[in-house]
Amino acid sequence: MPEISALVPYACHKSDLGRFVTEAAPNKKELFPRTDFQRDRDRIIHSSAFLRLRNKTQVFVYHEGDSFRTRLTHSLEVAQIARTIARALSLNEDIAEAVALAHDLGHPPFGHAGEQAMNKVMVPFGGFDHNEQSVRVLTLLEEKYADFDGLNLTGETLEGVVKHNGPLVIKSDKHAELRPTIAALNSKWDLKLDLYAPAEAQVANMSDDDIWKLNRGGHDAIKVHAAYQKAVNHQGRPTIILAKTVKGFGLGAVAEGQNTAHQQKKLDVDALKEFRDRFNIPISDRKIRSVPYYKPSKDSQEIEYLHEKRKI
Repeated sequence: MPEISALVPYACHKSDLGRFVTEAAPNKKELFPRTDFQRDRDRIIHSSAFLRLRNKTQVFVYHEGDSFRTRLTHSLEVAQIARTIARALSLNEDIAEAVALAHDLGHPPFGHAGEQAMNKVMVPFGGFDHNEQSVRVLTLLEEKYADFDGLNLTGETLEGVVKHNGPLVIKSDKHAELRPTIAALNSKWDLKLDLYAPAEAQVANMSDDDIWKLNRGGHDAIKVHAAYQKAVNHQGRPTIILAKTVKGFGLGAVAEGQNTAHQQKKLDVDALKEFRDRFNIPISDRKIRSVPYYKPSKDSQEIEYLHEKRKI
């Protein structure tokens, strides 16, 4: 990590919020003292919830082999990208990594489909939200220490996890309804829920989005075009293009990367909206329930491209 003096002014140089429960200094002098944010990262890595991520399936593409994509591999990838971006921007790498490692601790197995299933069965108890569950794990459920529940992380790290996807309330409505665990934490420790999290937490969120948007070769137009151009220009022997794809690509949580993709006959409204947003199809929420047929206009770039290619 860059020296503290080398960090940009708006980076988290040190923890100003501290920990909710004051901890005694170590009995022995450490040979290599750790910062508060390094301790946060280490506590997360050694937590029971983090180890359980290895058993939480995120995606399983059976025709590519027997390797599961888990929440653990995903979290490690997000942390690696977050740390790289933080270093490039002269931000504090340690808190960026800590937030990235903790952001999915409360996620159930089977990706977002698992969260939707949990939310349905938990309706009588207020529903389920994986971000709230992550906060519950960090502040209540982990039992590593005798003096407090949870991991007693710094306020900055908790703030980053709570506001992982941005502010939870808008300034004009500071009394907006919050998830119970987050509301209880905020009542003890003002997390300024109407503001964005520190820059390092925003980097961790951006890294998570980048991982989600990464396309396999068969879904990346640039890679496909480059492979095709190389194949066309190759002389003297036949050329084969091998492209990896994801089963049910574009169908979202209901079928993407699942063995049931080919049996999926219908999509609910939420899945239709996810499909529409992913491929930028201009159909309004009001019309999407009727599943209208969409065809770009004659003068659109898409139609002009298709007509141009037919002339070749």
